[in-house]
Amino acid sequence: MKNFVAEGTSIQIAAPAGGVIGGKPYKIGNLIAVAVADAVEGEQVTMMLKGSYRDIPKVTGTAFGLGDTLYFKADTSEMTKTASGNSFAGYAFEPADSAAAVCTVLLSY
Repeated sequence: MKNFVAEGTSIQIAAPAGGVIGGKPYKIGNLIAVAVADAVEGEQVTMMLKGSYRDIPKVTGTAFGLGDTLYFKADTSEMTKTASGNSFAGYAFEPADSAAAVCTVLLSY
């Protein structure tokens, strides 16, 4: 197909101000993506847009059940179940208890 660009599971970008840390989620426009590797500001880096990712920071005090809708809280770079003021990220791929500081997320857009 002449107009095919990519499968849409990842995107190459110049790392934003402050750079990125591999394995951490970031908001790129309206997309939530996980950096594949560390990159300094301006360096090309692959950002994953789909897939399941473990050890993603989450807000404490709220449990996540399998399949719960999750949102990215940009000011703290954590996942939350609170939609208001946050960006849709995907779904809880595993349960996480309220005391947990990390979760497993299935990114979706």
